Amino acid sequence: MRGSVSHAVEVYNHTSQVLNARGGGSYYLDDLLNSGRRINALACDDAHFVAGEDQNRDAFGGWVMVKASVNEPDALVEALKRGHYYSSQGPRIEDIRIEGGAIIIETSAVFQISVVGRASRNEKLSGTDMTKARFPLDKFKGDWCRVVAIDEAGKIAWSNPIYPQ
Repeated sequence: MRGSVSHAVEVYNHTSQVLNARGGGSYYLDDLLNSGRRINALACDDAHFVAGEDQNRDAFGGWVMVKASVNEPDALVEALKRGHYYSSQGPRIEDIRIEGGAIIIETSAVFQISVVGRASRNEKLSGTDMTKARFPLDKFKGDWCRVVAIDEAGKIAWSNPIYPQ
């Protein structure tokens, strides 16, 4: 994969979920990360505005929230390439920071905040209307991890990979 021009892989495609019940793709991201590829996550609706019983159900089910200096095409593309965004079906990831050997995550009100990594490495906190979690980073050091936040309706937000040193 050296020299690849790919910047991200889909962790969620809403049209695929609506039409085929196959919208999830985070396992692809994890496989690429496990193989040493540094690649980001991407959720989208991929809306086709299909006719019939599923008409317009494939719209607005997944998106990215971009942190760019200005709302201009060049700045948005640069922020996307640098991974300055998160992907979501609804929940917000307000902040992710590393302090004193821990990862601190702030979100909109969610039911669960997890940090997942290689194989079964994970940290998880569940509760009602949670907006903050703090986890030790020991098991993720020298490798990768990513944040997953799930709200009461089962909607998910995904961070891009983080590489704790």
